[in-house]
Amino acid sequence: MPIEYRRMSLADIDSVIRLEAASFPGIPPDKYWKPEMLKAHIQKFPEGQFVADIDGWIVGSSTSLRVPLAKALKPHRWTEITGGGYLTTHDPSGDCIYGTEIMVHPDARRGGIAKRLYRMRQQLAADTNTRALLTGGRIPGYDKFAETMSATEYVKSVLKGDRTDRTLSAQLAAGFTVIGILPGYLTDPKSRDHATLLAWWNLDWKG
Repeated sequence: MPIEYRRMSLADIDSVIRLEAASFPGIPPDKYWKPEMLKAHIQKFPEGQFVADIDGWIVGSSTSLRVPLAKALKPHRWTEITGGGYLTTHDPSGDCIYGTEIMVHPDARRGGIAKRLYRMRQQLAADTNTRALLTGGRIPGYDKFAETMSATEYVKSVLKGDRTDRTLSAQLAAGFTVIGILPGYLTDPKSRDHATLLAWWNLDWKG
């Protein structure tokens, strides 16, 4: 069935919360989106929130905000950069789009939905003339290797092509570059609470 890619609306909030529960079963439920958080996203930065819709079934979503690039490049945690998920840190004049979360329903993966949502974020960076798109990326495959290597070593092994990580490999294919590792980024057992700091640079940026 055809997929409609569009801005998130208030009517989508409950569906996006159900999508998160299906997409990230290892994350504690108290860490999932709360309705008032997604409402704040739509109110503060409506052009930065997207969903993938198959005849009323929300199979993917992407949320983001604007922040100063200098802030996004510093070591940070998810709660710090997103204002605890409420986007109180959103800066309408920020020169960086920051991706807060992207997810695809397990039954709809491997169909290019995540790649399309990444492209929409990149187009948003171009349309808003921001310098870059940054995000903290999960490394869900790390849990299997955490006893034998550091998160940095694991990410390097993925970059060299020695192994594949479901999330990081897809982000690399979408044009992102790893510019750092963020320990303690968020509560994520599969990633051992680590994340990659990823960047996509807007080469058409006009300062």
